[in-house]
Amino acid sequence: MAGSDVSARQSAKRQSAEYLAAERLGRRAERRAALFLQLKGYAIRDRRVRTPRGEIDLIVTKGSTLAFIEVKARTSADALQDPATLVPPQNWARIAAASAIWRARASLMPKIVRFDLILVRRGIPCHVKDAYRPDAPTGRDGAGLF
Repeated sequence: MAGSDVSARQSAKRQSAEYLAAERLGRRAERRAALFLQLKGYAIRDRRVRTPRGEIDLIVTKGSTLAFIEVKARTSADALQDPATLVPPQNWARIAAASAIWRARASLMPKIVRFDLILVRRGIPCHVKDAYRPDAPTGRDGAGLF
């Protein structure tokens, strides 16, 4: 019994260390994504927004466009995964619901609202504009890499 307690504690410690490493990787990717977007002329409006309906990593504007950004970090082991498959439709739906709450509180009246993905692979951001469209039947029509 004592041996199983030790192994359970070691497993919890490993999981905790893995969680912390993933959290650090995600935060680093979000900082890189924000800097990348600023260099492209976007203004950061908000970061790590939490609402009762979901979380949004970054909220940015450029001209008359408001974009809700989901940031995903990938290591070299899984860097070849197709960006379109990184965020399941139910996650995009939560982000869209959270965006509705944020927009109700904000005083912005954008002409264009987008849901973008920034994939950070090996430290290099890749911007997928219009990665999700809530009004499209599959939610994925029109994604484009930029």
